[in-house]
Amino acid sequence: MEFLIFIILVVLYLNIFKREKFNKVIDSTLDTLIETTEIALEETKRIRDETIRENKQRILDKEQEVKKSDSDLLVISPINLEEIYKNLEDLDSDIFALSSKTNKVKKDSTLTLETTLENHSYIKKLSSISNISFEKIRRYYNNLVKDNTADIMAKEFSEQAKLYKALIYDALEQFMYDLTCDELSIIDWGCSQGMGSALVLDYIKEKQLNIKVTQVILIDDDKKALSRAKLHVDVLKQNELEIITIDVNEGIEKLNEVKNGFSLNLFVNEKDIVDLRKVEFDKFVDDYFICIAHKNASIINAIYTKVNSWKFIILKVLTDRKTKVGRFEKNEKIFQVTGIIPIPMIIEIDNNGLQL
Repeated sequence: MEFLIFIILVVLYLNIFKREKFNKVIDSTLDTLIETTEIALEETKRIRDETIRENKQRILDKEQEVKKSDSDLLVISPINLEEIYKNLEDLDSDIFALSSKTNKVKKDSTLTLETTLENHSYIKKLSSISNISFEKIRRYYNNLVKDNTADIMAKEFSEQAKLYKALIYDALEQFMYDLTCDELSIIDWGCSQGMGSALVLDYIKEKQLNIKVTQVILIDDDKKALSRAKLHVDVLKQNELEIITIDVNEGIEKLNEVKNGFSLNLFVNEKDIVDLRKVEFDKFVDDYFICIAHKNASIINAIYTKVNSWKFIILKVLTDRKTKVGRFEKNEKIFQVTGIIPIPMIIEIDNNGLQL
């Protein structure tokens, strides 16, 4: 019996309190882990107390090792008792350290969970809105602002939605009815919350255009904004489509791999954050570029200059306007990459005029 108890203590010490896997954030199993640790601690203490109570007097009386039969050998002495006490103290220290670390991770995980739940509340609400539209999203965020429950992005959306809708709808009116394509992709450069993409989707639906959006590529340097933009596109899509997010901090080269077919390239957030020299220009032949700014006309010209700096491409300017839409000032340039200039073939000839 004593040998069995000693083995149990050793097994508990060696197998229960391994600590190498507690560096990552503990998810939904955290409470179970803490409860299991506490149960193990109580069980260890119970076994310890029971063992000491049963063997203390016997150990103190023995000055030499007590030997039993070959298969039931037990060596108990004051030295054994000291080792047991030391092991139990170390065990208590390990449990205390583990509990402290677990509680800290639990606190950090709770903060992460709160953020996730906050975003999840938007997902749940927007997904539940019947016949959802850009305007209904604006109203939802506006109500959150009135209730003082909106986050920064919801507040920004509420404040800027009417401006964006006026400027973008006016731009789309300039060319969308002339498109002959059945399918298109949207590339939203510096997308922020994706209002540009959302409004194109809403415009196609509202005007009942026979155009299917098959891909939306969202590009920005803010992961939170990319997440919100993806949500807005996802709830407003009219068909299954591919939604791709690209964080420019991780490189724009991904665009060269995922871009698919004819695209509307939106520059509507007055953000110039992409090094276009890293983009394969030949993938943009026939594409439209819609550049819009409320007041900052210089950024439109900067983007046009960058695209025009691509070698061997031909650009056609469709609109170049400074106007007003209702009460909103607007600067706009819409242009198309219509082709690539053929590169002359260099032919080497010898002195006799024959090709080498």
